[in-house]
Amino acid sequence: MNPSRLAPVFVGLTLFLGGVGVLEWVASHNEPRYLTISVVSAGDPTTATHTSTDHSWQGSETTGPEHARARALMRRGELGAANSIYVDLATALDAPVTLLTEVAYALRRADRCVEALENVQRAVTAAPDDGNVLLSLALTFRCLEQPDDTVAAFQNALEARPNHMLTRMAYADFLEGLGDTSGAMRVLIPASTSGSNEERATALHALGRLYFATGDLREGRSALEEAIERSPTSVGLWVSAARTLLNSDEVIDHAASLEHADAASRLAPDL
Repeated sequence: MNPSRLAPVFVGLTLFLGGVGVLEWVASHNEPRYLTISVVSAGDPTTATHTSTDHSWQGSETTGPEHARARALMRRGELGAANSIYVDLATALDAPVTLLTEVAYALRRADRCVEALENVQRAVTAAPDDGNVLLSLALTFRCLEQPDDTVAAFQNALEARPNHMLTRMAYADFLEGLGDTSGAMRVLIPASTSGSNEERATALHALGRLYFATGDLREGRSALEEAIERSPTSVGLWVSAARTLLNSDEVIDHAASLEHADAASRLAPDL
């Protein structure tokens, strides 16, 4: 087929994937939950950054009406009002660890990283071996742009919970941001071989994208294929895979990207 006849198709595909990316960004910033479609990518606004993976507190009960109000405000993106309440709540000497990590999360979202660290350090003092607390510490050091402390905290978090997928995803994203692609891949490989199918699919896609970035297209295609096999109904996964394939220089990957985008549109026709 004449390449010029494919141009409108690729333009449409690019616009489709870009539009989905905007929706992912909006979702990640308005409902602060880790998105499995947001796989490791330093340039993607929906990745496992210092604001997007630390949600252990979401399953915890609120300490009272003011706490519930602060959480609701944060989820609506009203960070100033939320943090005003959170900071007051955290001043209590008996503030639970889950509250302190939640306060730290809200402060990081507002780029108040120094204050976030103060709360996380209190949590570490109270629960030094808690995996959630150690993950929060790593993300806070990342927020502060302290790479050595971030690496040490991530390693401690993984020692506490070696099979915790979100910790591995966040650590891999951080390492990739430093330019350590091989390190990111080493962190991700265990996550791709254990856990639920959805978790493994997320890690496999992340690995696939990194393989493509390093020029290992064969391994990249294999990882993406296995990711889809493990989570075939995930619209976000199909879209993310399509985006990865579209960035390849190979025509065969462009054709596969079209197929993946078509599969996503059939799974979610109203997207």
